[in-house]
Amino acid sequence: MDSFVFSLGDVVHDLVTGRVALDGLDLAGMDGVVVKKLGDQANSWSRLRLHPLRALEAAGVRVFSPADTIELAVDRYRMTMILAMWGLPLPVTLAAESESSIRAAISTVDEAVVKPVYTSKGRGMVRVGSGRDPLAPLWSDEPASGRYLVQRFVEAPGRDIGVTVVGGRCIGAFYRVAEPGQWT
Repeated sequence: MDSFVFSLGDVVHDLVTGRVALDGLDLAGMDGVVVKKLGDQANSWSRLRLHPLRALEAAGVRVFSPADTIELAVDRYRMTMILAMWGLPLPVTLAAESESSIRAAISTVDEAVVKPVYTSKGRGMVRVGSGRDPLAPLWSDEPASGRYLVQRFVEAPGRDIGVTVVGGRCIGAFYRVAEPGQWT
């Protein structure tokens, strides 16, 4: 078999032996695994899918990107701290958890984007501003749980840039373009 696509949600990971299987196929026999995404990172439990990847790495399977790298990238809290430490220009970004601390953070930055720490493709992100209940869209169904980043909204030209880095080298970049009337 040359290649195939599968969801990490469909694998069975034997925690005692370390075996990772898909429909009975031992994935340790693969030359490599390319991870497109872990799943819906809006749920922090999807980070548990890193464990079968680590088991595959321990079995000698090359995983692209390595589990430790993926873990760093999906944790927006930690990644933002690292970007700031490296001196990259960032808008004001505050971390908050309780309703009162999130409200305080929003009032500090005025026009804000509230982001779950674990998200993918912008899921769960809400743009809020003064003059209306900023948490209404965030907690429309039930109270939010977990930590959020409250970041000052910065007007963008309707696009942002995705970059592909392999081995510490940028090998490509692309624009993600917002639909008319949407923000990026």
